[in-house]
Amino acid sequence: MSETNIKQSRGIRRHKFSGNDQSSYPQFRSLIEAKLRIDAKAIGSEEESVWYCFGRLSLTATRRIHPWIEYAKDTDKFTVKEFLNRLDKAFRDTEKITKAINKLNSMQQRNREFREFLQDFEEKILKAQGWDWEDEVKKGYLRAALNQELTDRLVTQDEPATYDDLWHNFGERNNNRCSLQTSQVIENEVHGDQMDWKPAQPINVATSQYLTAGRSRIPQAN
Repeated sequence: MSETNIKQSRGIRRHKFSGNDQSSYPQFRSLIEAKLRIDAKAIGSEEESVWYCFGRLSLTATRRIHPWIEYAKDTDKFTVKEFLNRLDKAFRDTEKITKAINKLNSMQQRNREFREFLQDFEEKILKAQGWDWEDEVKKGYLRAALNQELTDRLVTQDEPATYDDLWHNFGERNNNRCSLQTSQVIENEVHGDQMDWKPAQPINVATSQYLTAGRSRIPQAN
């Protein structure tokens, strides 16, 4: 593998991971995987890819992974998959995963708009390493967190087979409802809300004058 080729290759900017801030590990891992896919030809063989990945480590991370490098470099375990597994064991925050799962178990939509709620929900799925979960599992977590209005909708319709179809269905219904509400507001602003006022009763001027004249002719008490 030529360092010149790596510098000239297209793709993402190279990042190094020191291991001192474990919260940045998930982003680093994704960048490494993306780099290996985009610049595979420039980086080279499987063995060269492992050495490249190791070169993206520094400080604490280098010290943690170096013993494995020495052990595996002359074996059939010297692969990108095994290297990433070793990184996961060393730097993935397992407590963070447990906490994310616990938050999923107690999560509730309440009065939040579905789109906002879904973003928060999927962020927790990601932190729980749950993207590979079966659709039924993800659907179960989503159903348990929905508010009463959306739960009632599930009862009156056939449930989609996949998780993506389920949330997409709710998203479309929510958008349609918001569009309807917006149209009603605009219509009320243009035409007025008929329930907010009552027309004044018409006044018969002739009758009013007659009654006034009649009262003036009523004899006054002595």
